Amino acid sequence: LRGVNERYVLAPASVQLVGSRVASDPSKQLVLYRVTPPARITTRVAGLFPTTPGVEAWSGAHVQWLRSRCSGGTLAVKVSSDEKLFAKPSTLAVSGTTTAQTLSIAHSTVDRPITLTLAPVNGVCRVDFRISPTQQPSSVEPGNTDTRHLGLHFTQPVYTP
Repeated sequence: LRGVNERYVLAPASVQLVGSRVASDPSKQLVLYRVTPPARITTRVAGLFPTTPGVEAWSGAHVQWLRSRCSGGTLAVKVSSDEKLFAKPSTLAVSGTTTAQTLSIAHSTVDRPITLTLAPVNGVCRVDFRISPTQQPSSVEPGNTDTRHLGLHFTQPVYTP
């Protein structure tokens, strides 16, 4: 956030800043932070499509969770699929500053909890999720116009130091 020297910063909910949360607008997925300039990011999630409150976000083929100023801990997330889109289980490959593993995710809407132990490298924790296959709803469901390539549903990742 080079050049952001304001005391208050409005950020997307997928980004966490060093500072205090002052207010949020879940319907717009925005958070207002009070920061000590310059503004600095601590956590970023990339690869999830925006969603409405109360609805789990869809991923594409790759999701990355990144936290600076990380001393280790755990990352917890729940994933699920959709039997309307997928006839077979999905593969979720996990890597980064955690133990690499490959999981099979049933093609159902039942959440599967995943907790990963984080081992920082130079003060940074990173988890990469690779999802296969992805599917376009428009090519599977008659009348559906959604052309995004969707992988799995993800809940908001929760970091615990």
